Amino acid sequence: TKLEIISQFPEEIINLSNPSMILQKVAIKLDPNLIKFIKNPTDEIIEFAINQDGCVIQYFKNPSKTLRRLAIEQNPFAVRYLKHLTEHEIKRAIYGFMEFTSDPNELDQILSDELPSFKLIKRMKKVA
Repeated sequence: TKLEIISQFPEEIINLSNPSMILQKVAIKLDPNLIKFIKNPTDEIIEFAINQDGCVIQYFKNPSKTLRRLAIEQNPFAVRYLKHLTEHEIKRAIYGFMEFTSDPNELDQILSDELPSFKLIKRMKKVA
């Protein structure tokens, strides 16, 4: 059956025209990046994919505030794919990064790498 095939080879979702919601979810659960191959995904499928891996937000132009929030909550590294971060999104990402490490130097490096505005603030403080 199609379900058995997708369960073993999720990338086969690419070869199906109009796969059912169940088949889409099975494939995305196994490999969230497959969302990029789903034609005209529903809001439910997009949200499902983001809940599996927030970084799949990169495949969507102009995601809603809700999807942006979900992506950052699921994986704070999703901020690297978002433009024009709000202060609230930056704070949410920082709290998320804090869960990755308790080492202040490592956290500082993550913030510098992932949030360009953080790097700019650090440079400004050094000049002042």
